[in-house]
Amino acid sequence: MRPKGLRQARFNELLKEELSVLLLTESADPRLKNVMLTQSVVSVDLKHAALYYRILAGVGDPETQRALEHAIPFLRHHLIARLDARSIPELTFHYDDLPDKAAALDRLLDGLHEGEHHDA
Repeated sequence: MRPKGLRQARFNELLKEELSVLLLTESADPRLKNVMLTQSVVSVDLKHAALYYRILAGVGDPETQRALEHAIPFLRHHLIARLDARSIPELTFHYDDLPDKAAALDRLLDGLHEGEHHDA
């Protein structure tokens, strides 16, 4: 019997890969062509999945979020056909702002280091 953690990790990666392909190749909505999934977090029972995304050459906007939410039934329908799973989790999409926060922190730290060099 496989440990649940390994099953969950594999399903996370598989879900992210399959959804990425669906968004790129199967979706007719042009707002979704520049969406890149960065992370999938599936619950232990595999009934819920939070998907984090970035927009290539852009920032998060409400239109992309609405397009993703509108595409959920389409995506789930195609996942049923593509995945060998008893059920497909409920999907929720969230803009991945972690890189933005990291960049802001880097700028702040750079500013502090510059201030130290001017004081010396």
